[in-house]
Amino acid sequence: MRHSILLPALFLAAGLSVVPLTAQDARLAARLPQGTRLAVERLMDSARAGGLPTEPLVRKALEGASKGADSARIVSAVATLARYLGEARQALGPGADEATLVAGAAALRAGAQPARLRALDSLRRREQLAVPLSVLADLLTSGVEPERAWTTVREMASQGAPDAEFLELRERLTGTGHGPSPGLPPAAGRPPT
Repeated sequence: MRHSILLPALFLAAGLSVVPLTAQDARLAARLPQGTRLAVERLMDSARAGGLPTEPLVRKALEGASKGADSARIVSAVATLARYLGEARQALGPGADEATLVAGAAALRAGAQPARLRALDSLRRREQLAVPLSVLADLLTSGVEPERAWTTVREMASQGAPDAEFLELRERLTGTGHGPSPGLPPAAGRPPT
């Protein structure tokens, strides 16, 4: 009896919700120690209960295993991703698909504000957001000043730029050896007035 009370209390103290495991992933069972797998599966079940995709969490855990990360680091990385996916869901709403949520989570992790995800969503109501959000995340992680990165992506979205133009921006950005600025469109390089 005591264990049935103590175990849920431990999960709550650790910030994990007490959701019964509904499914096990064979890939996790094959690659993770049992305790790590159980912790990741609990996070997946909590994510699923919150309407979040779980495949990105599986991929994050498997990535950690491939890199030889210890159990604590794998669980922490999966929990962090789950948190950012939840924040992306709040910003983008229930209609956002998995690719959009993953890109939104990457943008949030890179420093984008939730309000900017919502603004981008309102600019591209009839189009997918995964590519613009992914490019925003790449701009932020490559060292572009956050306001410049946001202004560039926002201007492209407001002008109805197709995904191909966002991808071209990414290629210009990552294809230069002189830092991020040469890859930005000329309008983004101008100082604000």
